[in-house]
Amino acid sequence: RYPGFFRLPEYDQILARWHADEGARLGAAGELEQARAHLEKSVRYGPQVASSWSMLGGALHGLGRIAQAREAWQKAIQLDPADQQSRSGLEATK
Repeated sequence: RYPGFFRLPEYDQILARWHADEGARLGAAGELEQARAHLEKSVRYGPQVASSWSMLGGALHGLGRIAQAREAWQKAIQLDPADQQSRSGLEATK
């Protein structure tokens, strides 16, 4: 195909992790809108990572976007049924 082409699954994993780390850092600093943007990129690059969906739910909840937060937490629970943080977040929205 294209030798040296940098579109590899491993690269997506690196991007997902970097955006998750940035989202967590910004969320802890109270920069929820910026955290949300990074976490949305994280789940786009790593849709199978439950913790990124969980953090996205937290950022969305903090921004008052409750329906979207519920969807993110439901996705996290679907990927990791033992995810207590997402279950707690979901329960708090009832």
